[in-house]
Amino acid sequence: MAERILVINLKRLGDVLLTTPAIHALRAARPSARITALVRSGCEAMLAGNPDLDAVWTFPGRLLLLAALVLF
Repeated sequence: MAERILVINLKRLGDVLLTTPAIHALRAARPSARITALVRSGCEAMLAGNPDLDAVWTFPGRLLLLAALVLF
């Protein structure tokens, strides 16, 4: 089974932007891992097309965050 990494960013747009170097470093360190970002709805466009991510999940509130963690 491939390694899976979930990057969770609970803040707003600027904070999401500031996580991109960390995501890039994760990809460099773990090139075969499946890397997913979990961000608030409305922030996903900031990560769209990021070659270091395999998926971007969104959530509108804390309950969906808990559901995503269970599913991941």
